[in-house]
Amino acid sequence: MENKFSPSIINIGDYKKNEPRNKYKGSLAEQTKIEKNVLAIAEYQAILRELFETVSQLSTGQSGSGGGGGGNVNDLEKRVSNLENTTNRIEKELLELKSSTKENALKVELSIKEAIHNLSKQIDDSIKQLPNEDKVRNIVREVLKEEDIATKTYVRERVTKAQLWLYVTFGTAVLSLIVTAIRLFMK
Repeated sequence: MENKFSPSIINIGDYKKNEPRNKYKGSLAEQTKIEKNVLAIAEYQAILRELFETVSQLSTGQSGSGGGGGGNVNDLEKRVSNLENTTNRIEKELLELKSSTKENALKVELSIKEAIHNLSKQIDDSIKQLPNEDKVRNIVREVLKEEDIATKTYVRERVTKAQLWLYVTFGTAVLSLIVTAIRLFMK
């Protein structure tokens, strides 16, 4: 036979298994608030269980160590009323907690999507502002001219002139030696 005083208690352990902690990615304050609510609900459950045990013991005429210590019908009615009020309050808080968690999760998801979209747009805008290949070449040419930095062509020209000068100088020196040697041998 089913006891008419049996409260429908939601098992917090099942709630925690079905709703893993890392599923909700809200702020730390929101997570802390949710965890406090879940702990408060667990406390309410313990109170309900204790009250239920007391009511069960009183209704069957048993005395127990549940802290009830007996009592009359008025005490029993008060405890049943408290039990019903607590049960209603717990059910209401659970529903509010569940709906606020879903709302917060949706808000967080939307704000993340919006942030990703904004970041993507900023990156695209930044890329559009970068100079193209021709502009980079012009900038490099201008810097080379302004800073008097030697280019490959300039260096080649200078090396070629230096080589020519060396050939002429070396040729002149060799020619001078030959002329000097001929003069020495002709004497």
